[in-house]
Amino acid sequence: HTVADLAVHLGLPVLIVARRSLGTLNHTLLTWEAAQRRGLKTLGVVISETEPVSGLAVRTAPDELRRMKIPVLAVLP
Repeated sequence: HTVADLAVHLGLPVLIVARRSLGTLNHTLLTWEAAQRRGLKTLGVVISETEPVSGLAVRTAPDELRRMKIPVLAVLP
């Protein structure tokens, strides 16, 4: 069983926590879409900076998610 199975069973909304690094957009969108397919209410995304922010893709990831209508609730250092 997965955390998603538990959330479905309990009828709880989910909060996605993503790391801010190369691949953030892909991983976050895949997770968001999987939650939507299961019918989970998704509150939004919190991005955690686990390493120094470098590179265009890493710097722009939060803004790109927002542009795609994914609610980014916070970016935590």
